[in-house]
Amino acid sequence: MGSHDSILHTIPNDDHGTCVCSPRSPLIGHDGATIGFQDSQKMKTGDKAAKGINIMNRQHSEGVRFWSSGMGRHVGRLQCIAGVVIALATADAVAAPLKTHRIFSSNMVLQRDKPITIWGWAEPGQKVSVQFGEAKAEATAAGEAGCWKVTFPARPADATGQKLTVTSGDKTITMDNIVIGDIWVMNGQSNMALGLSKVNDADLEMAQANLPLLRHFRIGPNESYELQTDLPSSEKVAGWTVCDPQAAGEMSAIGYAFASRVQRALGIPIGVIDNARGGASIESLVPRHKFADHPLAARYAESVEQRRKEFDWDAAVNNLAVQWEKQVARARQQGVAEDNLPPKPKLVRESLSSWSVPGKSPSDAASCYNGMFGVFKGLNIKGVLFHQGYNNRFDCRPKRYRVLMKLMIEGWREDFNDPALPVAVIGGCGSGGEIQTRENFPRVPESLKEEGAFADNSCSAPSGRAAWGCARGGRRM
Repeated sequence: MGSHDSILHTIPNDDHGTCVCSPRSPLIGHDGATIGFQDSQKMKTGDKAAKGINIMNRQHSEGVRFWSSGMGRHVGRLQCIAGVVIALATADAVAAPLKTHRIFSSNMVLQRDKPITIWGWAEPGQKVSVQFGEAKAEATAAGEAGCWKVTFPARPADATGQKLTVTSGDKTITMDNIVIGDIWVMNGQSNMALGLSKVNDADLEMAQANLPLLRHFRIGPNESYELQTDLPSSEKVAGWTVCDPQAAGEMSAIGYAFASRVQRALGIPIGVIDNARGGASIESLVPRHKFADHPLAARYAESVEQRRKEFDWDAAVNNLAVQWEKQVARARQQGVAEDNLPPKPKLVRESLSSWSVPGKSPSDAASCYNGMFGVFKGLNIKGVLFHQGYNNRFDCRPKRYRVLMKLMIEGWREDFNDPALPVAVIGGCGSGGEIQTRENFPRVPESLKEEGAFADNSCSAPSGRAAWGCARGGRRM
């Protein structure tokens, strides 16, 4: 983990210029990993709370280590370093960098025939100028976070790459090769997330994938209890890519099967946003505000909220350190030699990863929607392809599933400001599962069919070819 001299490296700001140092500040190791938390109101030399700082490092294979009474002599040094870091962080927050939402990048597709909204953050009060092609618009960064937004009139499909320039003061962001067409979101769980390169006969499809007007954007797992305002950093979001044989292999197989054929048929730019999450239940894909619309859904959301209130991560971890200190104290009172004292407790990686924090599991209410779909809801889209159900097939609650699907589609349409947003549902591939499976797989409620939601339950393939069988469902869509 490194020496005590290098234990505190930096305390970063969050993405929107808000200092995260107070009242509970993360202690960041020399490798950038979070190793613990300090309470800035109690961080005093010799203070009991300071001695009880819990050290949590999920990125080190040796597991979680705990500092006990020996930590007290290092607190003064940590406090001095922390003061410098906090000052730097505060200065950085004042000079907030100009940025756009991470859904925007070079090579992207913007939705045709709907208003085009561009948004981001800048230093509060600063003027922001945005130019897209020949059109220009201005806004003022508002609020503590410095949010800004501009909207251009709707445009028809256009395959000519255009430049987007955002300027504020002496800062400029430039994005190139932006086209206008249709954006389709691929949502669901692992079969939807599975890349084209992983399915049977992928080489035949990839060899034909030189499609410069097909663009792709992938969002990695990013569950969240609260609705996020931006996508995570570049480790999970790499930006838009132009489709070629290599890039096609990274696309959702279902998404590629659908989008490549639509692009060839219509001859316009097509954008695919992959935001499916392996292991996601339908509960995690429903916008949180929709759970209140039905008693079945409301009871489930309330249970997650209750578990979250009862869960205390600090207590769960710190309790081990406290118990160890008590054991050591008793042993010393009994005259046990130092070499024979109880060893410091460790939590290995496997133990930590198995702990489910309520609200951040891909099975919890709205968790995947909050961090992977609703996070870019200011962007206009054409529609959604949805393939999910495997994670719900054994809970024997088909009624609740249908209720949640209805709420999910309604919520998407509300958040993306399109009451008739097309939603295409691909049913589960027949692979010898229980009879209950077919009842639990997606079946669009009759009340939604007339509003642009439709289903394909005709997929049938042996288990070894199920993913590509479902991809063929993308073709049929």
